Amino acid sequence: MHSKSFISVLVTASLLLGCGSSDSDSPEPITPEVTPPDTSTPPDTTTPPDTTTPPVVTEYDHQVTGLAVFQGALAGANICVDLNLNLACDSNDPATTTDVDGNYQIDWTSETETPEYYLLADWNAVPNSSNPAQAIKLNFKNAIEVQNINRVISPEGQGQLIALPQHNGAINSLTNIQFSRMLEMKELGLAENKITSLMSELSVLLAAVYKQNALNPYQVTAANSLSDDFLAADAFHRYLDEVIAGQVPELLALENILGISYSDLQLMLQESDLTLEEFIALDPLAARIIISNAAIYLGYTDTPIDKRIMGQVDWDIVLDNLQNESGLKHTLSLQSNVDFSSFSLLNKSLDKGLAGFVMNDQVTGFEFSISSDSSNEITTKCWNKEVNTWLEPDEIPEGYVQPTPYADGNRYVQHYSGTTTPINFHFSKYFTADSEWDNVLATTANALTLNQLSWPETLYRLKMEQTEDVICRRADGNNQSFVIPEYSSAEDISTTDIVMTFFSSDYPELTDIDDENNTFTIKDYQGELTASYQWKVITSPNDKDMIEVVKVPLAVGAPAIMESTYYLLENSAEEQLAVEVSFYPTTSEESLNAPLIVTYDEEASEFTDTLYQHLLGLMTTQP
Repeated sequence: MHSKSFISVLVTASLLLGCGSSDSDSPEPITPEVTPPDTSTPPDTTTPPDTTTPPVVTEYDHQVTGLAVFQGALAGANICVDLNLNLACDSNDPATTTDVDGNYQIDWTSETETPEYYLLADWNAVPNSSNPAQAIKLNFKNAIEVQNINRVISPEGQGQLIALPQHNGAINSLTNIQFSRMLEMKELGLAENKITSLMSELSVLLAAVYKQNALNPYQVTAANSLSDDFLAADAFHRYLDEVIAGQVPELLALENILGISYSDLQLMLQESDLTLEEFIALDPLAARIIISNAAIYLGYTDTPIDKRIMGQVDWDIVLDNLQNESGLKHTLSLQSNVDFSSFSLLNKSLDKGLAGFVMNDQVTGFEFSISSDSSNEITTKCWNKEVNTWLEPDEIPEGYVQPTPYADGNRYVQHYSGTTTPINFHFSKYFTADSEWDNVLATTANALTLNQLSWPETLYRLKMEQTEDVICRRADGNNQSFVIPEYSSAEDISTTDIVMTFFSSDYPELTDIDDENNTFTIKDYQGELTASYQWKVITSPNDKDMIEVVKVPLAVGAPAIMESTYYLLENSAEEQLAVEVSFYPTTSEESLNAPLIVTYDEEASEFTDTLYQHLLGLMTTQP
């Protein structure tokens, strides 16, 4: 092709040269134009042209409508569809704001027909100023470390609730709980059928505690979320969450414990006279005991979850110390009043004891011997309200069931012998490494210098509570009896009658009587006052009239031990008698005058003789 072009050029040139004339007429020589060869790639005629149509993108419309509530309707809350599941409302997440009733609607489109997402409700709330319940290391089987708890409202005042698509737009405390449990299960890699089964179990538990519809507990109205039952259930759920702090590895442990303990916690709240918020903030040990008992029942632990709760080892120590024929062994009893204290302690061998007093920063007292001879013991019988008669300790009438002692948390319940009257022994465990024991010692008399001693590592403080009055008398019938001047009713008895009956050797020369105020005094032969008394008529546990005579301080505000004597009024055909009896009035655990009674494990500490010698060395005089 290229050579042909070149030849044609040459032929054309020779023809022009052949038509010549004279030299003078010869034209200018012509230079031929040469076309360069085509070096481009020829088109590929073997590939057909692209005739396909670009793909059409399908977009799906989505809509979520629902209700957001937390202690009422959540008005003005930001609701978003968390499409990337990062638990935050990002700028590209579909979002809206709830109306005044907590209702909302979100519309969006996506290329996914059934997208996976979370629903988040964020709002600004009142900062949570209440301190969470103290999360301490608890004694659960295979316990894990204390976990940080995500509270619904943060201390900074940011509230957040989360729901799942299956909650059909509902966002509330219950959806938040189910979401949290679902997240735990997914992180553990549980199979979907296992997750479904556990979610069904959770729904049943929540419906029972929160008093919701068992078929759909997650649809919570604004009114429901404000009801007393719902608020209490929600508060106790968060309380347990803070106490347990994720330490129980078993799934749904929190809800199972709440299911068993909730009614007892509610009853404790009702009896406490505290508001729900005050009760939660107080975090009473008694509430933890209820939680601990539920955890033991469910098999999450074999021993109390909190070191402050009494376990079997603790009960073995204190009951061995307290249930002793010689008295309270390895136990210090200290009674403190204004400017006056008294104390008692037995030595380690239980053959001696101390009785001391502190007044005006001076310690006085005496040491006494303890006899093991029980031949002089006096058997008593006490009034039993159930059978309406006097019963000796081991006397069991036909059909009568003697109450059995039992332990419940940090309380040991016993009954006065021969009666159905319970005596509650409340124990508090103290640890010398903690500041709480230092606070207890700070309440004792400075003259005893108890803070200078190295106390046992664990101490048990006892407070006794008697819920009913108890009256007892000698079983042999040899009670001291007095003939009282004749009267028609107990109201007719005068102070003069009392003095004539019980202080006949002093009447009338050594007595001064005030009938109007039911008081009288006794003086010696020099005219100096030796004692002052007041008296009144009270009703005994067997519903009879009883006289109480109380020895009071000679001067107002003067320290003294109040002594009371009781006489039961009994009438016979011949005479009217006042029979001396033993009376034990109702006492309260929280009594301001409750003594400090502290016991400990002597075997581990060998502390009794150290304490005994310390107190003995402080006694400068004998009373």
